[in-house]
Amino acid sequence: MDKRAEKPPGDRRTIPAYVYYSMMRLSPEDQFDREKVNAAAQQRQEWVWIYEDGHKHIGNADWIKVFATEEAASAWFAENDPEGVVWSYPIETET
Repeated sequence: MDKRAEKPPGDRRTIPAYVYYSMMRLSPEDQFDREKVNAAAQQRQEWVWIYEDGHKHIGNADWIKVFATEEAASAWFAENDPEGVVWSYPIETET
């Protein structure tokens, strides 16, 4: 039996990207271990949220939006593009 919760269609509740990506690096068995998931999430990495406006031309000042926090991205989307999509990426700090 799959222990994962099922969300109804249209449910937009999410978990923070850093928690999701930290958890997905774990083995499938460890993803169900709360202590291991919490430990992975504690090793928080810096992230940015990136939005591309496909209606703008490359180089246009509004073509790409980069947000420092998920909250900032959500606030911008609520006002400017409620149906838009943002991608989260870890900031590379090591070479």
